[in-house]
Amino acid sequence: MDWIEQYRLPEKAFGELVRSSHVGFDVQAYKYGYENNPEYGSIVVVNCGDFLTVGVIIGSEMTPAPGLAAMPTPMKATREQVQERYPDLEGRLLDIYEAVYVGYYSNGFFRLSRPGRKPLIHDLAYIPSNDFIKDLHKVSDGYTLDYFPLIIHALEPNELEPFADVYFAFLAGRFEVDERIQLYESLSASLAKWGDEARITEVINLAKRCLMEGV
Repeated sequence: MDWIEQYRLPEKAFGELVRSSHVGFDVQAYKYGYENNPEYGSIVVVNCGDFLTVGVIIGSEMTPAPGLAAMPTPMKATREQVQERYPDLEGRLLDIYEAVYVGYYSNGFFRLSRPGRKPLIHDLAYIPSNDFIKDLHKVSDGYTLDYFPLIIHALEPNELEPFADVYFAFLAGRFEVDERIQLYESLSASLAKWGDEARITEVINLAKRCLMEGV
């Protein structure tokens, strides 16, 4: 599977980059609402031309667009009524998703590390398929979560527990029981080498609850 070709068409993108760094990136969504946009604690992919960058959503924010009032005026209307009154709603709001790198895809292979080159502003961002997500985690002897320390380094300490709870639940819904066991074992081994015992225990307990349910 050539994943770069799968995530190249502009009409399939949910948004494009408005910030890029060596740690992560921000994506501005095109559409207003939930249907076409990623959830907190989900995986997204960015087409960078000859490689793909993979990130995990660690935050999002919706604000009025520049030039509009900083505080929206209450409308006392349903979502449907708001959209009827303002068919140009996407142009009135900024819906921004913050992601941290967990890997990249280049020359037919996934690498679970930060990319050597950051994406460019206006690069297109996509919500990947379950097959892509499983391929990202696939290694020769099963499935891995070796990249998780990259996420820990990017999160504020008080954000780790709520994020991990959501993210492990996201993964649990996409892997079979035996595959979840491999993810859990990989995470345990990876964090054991990381060294912060208090935070390791917290993350491991959350992973066990989500990934090992039904085992």
